Amino acid sequence: MKDYSQDELLSERDRHEDWLRAQPGVVGTGVGMDKGGTISLKVFTNSMPPGTRDAISQRLGHVPVAFEEVGEVRKQDA
Repeated sequence: MKDYSQDELLSERDRHEDWLRAQPGVVGTGVGMDKGGTISLKVFTNSMPPGTRDAISQRLGHVPVAFEEVGEVRKQDA
């Protein structure tokens, strides 16, 4: 798999953001290090169904993706 820069991963995230956010259990996305220290497109989840993980992995198979269980995400008031 190709090594991606942060800018390249941000571009991939932006390109797929609407589709990713529409998937069951996806509560956010970002770019950061996975548990092995590889820069990855992060998909933040709260109880994601197995089929969703598979669909994301298939669609973004060319990009390093790290799934992170974060629970419920809520916007805070300023």
